[in-house]
Amino acid sequence: MAVALYARVSTTRQAENDLSIPDQLRQLREHCKTHNLAVASEYVEPGASATDDRRPVFQQMIADATQPPALFDAILVHSRSRFFRDLFQFLHYERLLKKVAVKIVSITQQTGDDAAGEMASKLFSLFDEYQSKENAKHTQRAMQENARQGYWNGSVPSFGFRAATSEIVGNRGRHKRRLELDPVEAETVREIYRLYLAGHDGNVMGMKAIATHLNRQGLTMRGRPWRIQKVNRLLADSLYAGSFYFNRRDSRTHKERPQPEWIAVAVPAIIDAGAFERVAKRRAMSNPNASPPRATSSPALIGGPPQMRRMRGEHDPGDGPIGTLPLLQVHHKDGEGRARLHGEEPAARADRRAGAAGVVRKGIDAKARFLDAQRTAPAPAPGENRRGCPAHHDDEGARTGNDGPGPPL
Repeated sequence: MAVALYARVSTTRQAENDLSIPDQLRQLREHCKTHNLAVASEYVEPGASATDDRRPVFQQMIADATQPPALFDAILVHSRSRFFRDLFQFLHYERLLKKVAVKIVSITQQTGDDAAGEMASKLFSLFDEYQSKENAKHTQRAMQENARQGYWNGSVPSFGFRAATSEIVGNRGRHKRRLELDPVEAETVREIYRLYLAGHDGNVMGMKAIATHLNRQGLTMRGRPWRIQKVNRLLADSLYAGSFYFNRRDSRTHKERPQPEWIAVAVPAIIDAGAFERVAKRRAMSNPNASPPRATSSPALIGGPPQMRRMRGEHDPGDGPIGTLPLLQVHHKDGEGRARLHGEEPAARADRRAGAAGVVRKGIDAKARFLDAQRTAPAPAPGENRRGCPAHHDDEGARTGNDGPGPPL
């Protein structure tokens, strides 16, 4: 009988430093020699969790088993937990393989094919799932305590930071790490915030313009070009203002946890809190879900950094006296949804609206007088149109004046 060998560990660190995969393969090969089984294929999965099926090597093995002709008659694993740590997922793939007459065999948890063997097999899978959840719970608890002590749990720090090894030794003899500033990357972060708040050469810059500017300057995000999404993520992350929370989102669902479960971690700030708040306000005003894009992107409404500062309620002495550049903020609405001038008093707003209404009424009256004059005007004389101009004739003698019939269709 031809068999396939499947070996797996949960993390890449285990694959690099652990002896689990070599030991699994050794025992599987010895089992095949003892029982005269031919090894058709070996599938090794380093660094993949068995709680789901998002495993490339695993999926390749299933595809090889279900595509006729099958390359093997059984899949050998060291224990059932190597195949799956989820009971329902295990049963799903077990039924899928049974349809093509491929069995799953554990060399350390052997069961029969009768009813008692099926029950024992399900119990093994159920205990594997329980053990996986218990391990996850203890691991999460240890990581939360590590974060409370100010240490870094992640693998790759965010742009602008680097993980520095401390003298404190943690589990398994590994030194704990803390976040510290990366001088080169931190300066790029400050430049992005400066460009977003003050612009460049008198021009207001959005996220796309900032990404283009950085790429032209040869500044990359760890070897990769800057994109709008990465600039947006950097401007929205409170980590750069020294506010970082561990356990904020669920790693599986990516949904935000309740705020009482967040763990504040002290990190060095790259920018001050005031700059971060000003960026947050501008991002909120520029959000197309809050206001139409033309309200924040029209060059007729936003003329540069001085006007942007007025929009934020600030004033710089170099901008000139307040009021020299009246700015219509169409994204700043009053209670009735109409645009108003920044800092405009209610009485002045009412006067402005009355004046605008008067202009509209004058236009309507002028149009009405013009239409009345047209209706009461005498009929044009023969050979003339309504404006008193001579009518033109084509080669066939057809009248082609402005108000006369045109040539036949």
